[in-house]
Amino acid sequence: MNGWSLPFSPKGLAATLTPPPWHYSGDLLAIEFETSPELIRALLPDDLEPADSNQCIAVFADWSATADSDPRLAEDPRRGMYKEAFIIIPTRHQDKTAGRVPYIWVDNEVAHARGNVQGFPKKMGEIFMNRPVTLGQGGPKREPGHSFAATLSAMGRHLMRAKVTLEAETGLADLPPLLLAPQIHTRYLASLDAETAPLHEHSINTLSDVGAAQAMVGTAELEFFPSEHEELADLPLVSVGRGYFVSVAMTVTGATTLPASSE
Repeated sequence: MNGWSLPFSPKGLAATLTPPPWHYSGDLLAIEFETSPELIRALLPDDLEPADSNQCIAVFADWSATADSDPRLAEDPRRGMYKEAFIIIPTRHQDKTAGRVPYIWVDNEVAHARGNVQGFPKKMGEIFMNRPVTLGQGGPKREPGHSFAATLSAMGRHLMRAKVTLEAETGLADLPPLLLAPQIHTRYLASLDAETAPLHEHSINTLSDVGAAQAMVGTAELEFFPSEHEELADLPLVSVGRGYFVSVAMTVTGATTLPASSE
């Protein structure tokens, strides 16, 4: 039996994932928001510290991904292209602000499996967002006055809506620091054997070729909606800040793992 991940098969073609490096390029719609420090603390495990800031980010992303070990990602758009929606909250690691993603939804099984290997708590959802156009009036352009909207739903429930109306280009140094900050994930796999401890560790991706371009900033709208399956709407939107539309790219070459407390 062959393959880097389940399911194993004689040729290894059935495996959902192949090993990194994994390459990502995409457009991000990001909205700053502040929520209560108590709820940020509640979303962090006990062994991670909250940051001084209460500023978080909601992100919708339209990704194209490839892998050196799997040419099918580039050859088959259904396998290599996907959308996701998530929020990033601040935490601290080695006395520096880092990001953590407590909630994330994706619409592609490869991205879903890849994220869970990394420690993203990915769930399946439906994500729609405007793509920029260069000709005609069939969509928004990367120009002042044009608006980009996005929606998230899962299990038949509407969960999040966002809208950014572009005002001007912005420098990459003026993007929210949390957007491109290192992120701390948690890899967890429960054990069916009561005598065996589960896999439980923190993980920080090893990144290369991180870049951003064509960043624009504007006014933003953001809403969370309740669902009996989720707790996203429990985060109060104390304030909604600026919105951004930006192209980003990165390569994941691996990760550093850290012990995680089980308490």
